[in-house]
Amino acid sequence: MKKFLRSLFAVAFCLISASNAAVRDTISIGTCADFPPFEFFKDGQLTGFDVELIKLIAAKIGRKVEFKDMPFGSLIVSIQTGAIDCIISGLNISEEKKKIVDFSKEYYTAKMALVYRNDNPVISLEQVAKKKVACQLGTSGHEKKIKEAAPEADIQLMDTFNQAIEALKAGHVDCVFMDEAPSKEFCSKNPELGYNIAAEYDEGGYAIAVVKGSTLLEPINKALEDPQLKEEIEKLKLKYGI
Repeated sequence: MKKFLRSLFAVAFCLISASNAAVRDTISIGTCADFPPFEFFKDGQLTGFDVELIKLIAAKIGRKVEFKDMPFGSLIVSIQTGAIDCIISGLNISEEKKKIVDFSKEYYTAKMALVYRNDNPVISLEQVAKKKVACQLGTSGHEKKIKEAAPEADIQLMDTFNQAIEALKAGHVDCVFMDEAPSKEFCSKNPELGYNIAAEYDEGGYAIAVVKGSTLLEPINKALEDPQLKEEIEKLKLKYGI
């Protein structure tokens, strides 16, 4: 009985959160700002492709935005508890996540890459067998790919990609598995590093996540389908080189 009541309370809480998000002028946006060029800090200001995109969407639907920077692994939990209204943070669509959140239409398709030290190249997932490979906590799609290709790999989960890159540079891990665009960005700033495309996502690309049942989903999707916004998205892709 207690378990049933807890489940009922959780459902009611999500419904209330979804309803509140629909009437507030400001949307609370969860993101993890260590994922350039999608979200990162520049001169103390949060910026990036995702940041500019959600601002454009919010303007289309007549809302303001408030960003909350947090570890990637905390984003789904935060949306479940109502701490944030939606997530935009290079979040890939997956059947597993669909059980927890509702996804918008896809706005970007990514590929996965291995980042390595140039003096110790690791260019394929098969090569990570018996090696230490860093992933960001919460990137279940990356972990799944590694386990499928190299079950004997030693997966090191880290809170941020910045931590993972520093661990790679210090020799604590052999490579980092992340998406292509941030791989390119990190390598451009660290000439001792290189990267290679290693896999593609089996399910969907990047999308905005909202709490189950949120009335924000429909206006967000309508905005993403707007021809003018689609033009702006193409401009943002050119601006951020993705």
